[in-house]
Amino acid sequence: MASASSSSTPEATVSGSLANPKGGSFDFSAIGEADSITHQGNCGSGNAQYNLLIVLSTRSGSCSAFESSAYESNSEVIYLSIITQGPAGSSAPPAIASGVFPLGNPVTDQNGNTITASVDVIQYASACGITSVDTTGMTGTITINSVNGNVVGGSFSVHYANAGSLSGTFDAPDCSLTPSEFCSAASKTGCR
Repeated sequence: MASASSSSTPEATVSGSLANPKGGSFDFSAIGEADSITHQGNCGSGNAQYNLLIVLSTRSGSCSAFESSAYESNSEVIYLSIITQGPAGSSAPPAIASGVFPLGNPVTDQNGNTITASVDVIQYASACGITSVDTTGMTGTITINSVNGNVVGGSFSVHYANAGSLSGTFDAPDCSLTPSEFCSAASKTGCR
């Protein structure tokens, strides 16, 4: 079973409010310790990619959910994603390090790598029905403050034109997944 790094206690905080398309609001009050995970891996097709996915969940057990590619039912999950894609014919782009990554439209760095950052919010209901926030007009940033060993620390701020705003912080340990487990988990579709 994959496990979080024991060198640091995982933490996450979230504030703000997002409208749930099925009525009411998403509730992130239960996000806290032991619910944040991260994994850097390559799911690239075509040009080489380097991916960083940070998951903040209202349910514990995110590492085992990643390992089985199935998220916990009765949970609300925030996915912070940064993807760096190298230019055509290039080798793998460098690992994602500290910096500020704008949400929405892709940007190109000084080396020709295309960087795309996004924040997705999904509710997995009791019968594993999936409800996603309307990402229309997504703006904001993901900030990576540190990458220390197996822990990524930072913050995020996102606004959706039709849903509201969220912000938060995280110290997310690595789940030590295989590349295939990571790429399956990044699809965000499984539920148990």
